[in-house]
Amino acid sequence: MFLCDSAQVYQGKLSVLGAGWSHIGIGAPSAIGAILEVTTDLTDHKLHATLECVDADGHPYCPDGSNPLKLEADMEVNVPAGVKSGSAQRIPMAFNFPPLFQQPGRFTWRLSVDDVIASASFEVFPVPQ
Repeated sequence: MFLCDSAQVYQGKLSVLGAGWSHIGIGAPSAIGAILEVTTDLTDHKLHATLECVDADGHPYCPDGSNPLKLEADMEVNVPAGVKSGSAQRIPMAFNFPPLFQQPGRFTWRLSVDDVIASASFEVFPVPQ
């Protein structure tokens, strides 16, 4: 999982622009790119994914002041026909966001799929006028 300027999944591959930053200006759009590797023991089972943003104190970030920035989804990964048994499946993910951060501070995106958690922290800073 990493921070980037934009991300796209196309034909089973993840394409990104501006990957790897750790600082962003107030009012800038942002994105997250991730590749989930699902082992064969978890294929053909329902998985629950949660993407959430928290502030420096670990509290949910609410861009509008009241609704936490959190996405949830259930998914199932199947082994494609013709793929050898025991092969892990890689699932690319792309999340693109409009300008969400209107105040300076430190934030962390957390992506959890069942019991596995990945995170990426970053600083939002004022843009010089």
